Amino acid sequence: MFKKLVLPFVALVFGATVATADTKVISVAPAVGPVAAYAQAYLKNLNMDASFVPVKDCETAMKMVERDPDNSVVLLPHDLISTAERLGETCWTEFTPEEVVGYAESHYLHCHLPGNTKALTDAGTKLGRASMHPVQEWNSDFNKRNNAQLTSVPFPTSKHTLSGLLAGDIDWGLIVKPLSIPPRDRGEIVCPFSSDARDSTSLHLTYDTIKPDYPLANLLFTKSADSAVVADMRQAAASAAFNEFHEKGKFTYWTANAGNDDIERFLRAAYDLVDMHNAGQ
Repeated sequence: MFKKLVLPFVALVFGATVATADTKVISVAPAVGPVAAYAQAYLKNLNMDASFVPVKDCETAMKMVERDPDNSVVLLPHDLISTAERLGETCWTEFTPEEVVGYAESHYLHCHLPGNTKALTDAGTKLGRASMHPVQEWNSDFNKRNNAQLTSVPFPTSKHTLSGLLAGDIDWGLIVKPLSIPPRDRGEIVCPFSSDARDSTSLHLTYDTIKPDYPLANLLFTKSADSAVVADMRQAAASAAFNEFHEKGKFTYWTANAGNDDIERFLRAAYDLVDMHNAGQ
């Protein structure tokens, strides 16, 4: 149970009113990267005053929400749940549809520079990917399944992975679609494989993989009991501008009316990462 912490305040003598607190959009992810960009895109559609608050882990976010639940909305990517579980830390694992403001899934593309001839199974091939993934565990499992000698290199986010690929520091990069599609369409990179199991270019159709589907799942939720604040959070998630953000970013799925099925999708994605971690041990 989250309790609101009531803080003392000092009003001006001449009858001034106390301003409503900002809505904190708490992003549990690096301050720069696709999740942070998602949080900021959502924030722009709030009508009330709001601020972007990036935090590094679930426990920090949970303490912030406990201090001020009514003015907090959390953007939680699924990989932070699996990271917390692997590290023995605390994170949210139960949600109700009433708490969920929005849910979205994007997928990744496996990309390389034009002219690259190194296959993912070749000795010495380097694949970059976000460090929040089970990087080495996935790599070990992939090598065992495909008799490969792939080396995986962790980067802070997909944005850094793309920079590393363009600089030639790695041979391949696993890069989320909103970041990989623009340079792909400009001819700067080539992306033969997708992490979306429904795509005809899905990686699992060419290589043996532990899971056929590998999304980036984002859950927006709140513990607020303030109906006006919640209404603003919900209208922002359903706004035309935020829908356009999803469309331009080639998100695979999104909804501002999430139900139990969406919550289950989110948690399944999180625990798929736990399975990948365990398989590589």
